Amino acid sequence: MSSLKAYIGLSGGYLFDEELVTHFHNKGLYRAVFYGIMEAGMTGKYVHDALPRNSPEAIVRSSTFIENKVGPSLPQMVLLHGTADISMPPSQSATFVDALRLAGANAKLTYYKGKSHTDAFIEDPIKGGSDKLLQDLLEIIFGEDHKHEQVCIPGLLPHWWVNLARMFMPF
Repeated sequence: MSSLKAYIGLSGGYLFDEELVTHFHNKGLYRAVFYGIMEAGMTGKYVHDALPRNSPEAIVRSSTFIENKVGPSLPQMVLLHGTADISMPPSQSATFVDALRLAGANAKLTYYKGKSHTDAFIEDPIKGGSDKLLQDLLEIIFGEDHKHEQVCIPGLLPHWWVNLARMFMPF
């Protein structure tokens, strides 16, 4: 048994397919760059194998993964995604949690209304304070004992600065 308590997927991308490549391309992460990240090159069979080979959801849905009953041996899989994420479609988390559950994994998905792709690790820490996402993360990390402890982190900049910057954030 693994000593790993949980996997936390935060605004993740889990199904790398042509639809996602087109989404990124339209946002300025061009196909050639994305394929380079996937070590795909731009021609030949290798490019078609690269996306599923690097896609967590494709791996979980593979016959090898299912036949070897890997899902039940995974730690708890906790996916957290903001509803205002324009970088990584929130549907990525929904289809991945479905695939995990079909494979027998203990998987949970929570959406956070109004959260963007980077709120949890850029905007929220800069603004400070406390919210549901922070509390949920701390509960996952530290356990049920800390469920009712309210943690409030100090802000680094005034909220209005962060909100103004968020209007121009490309993510």
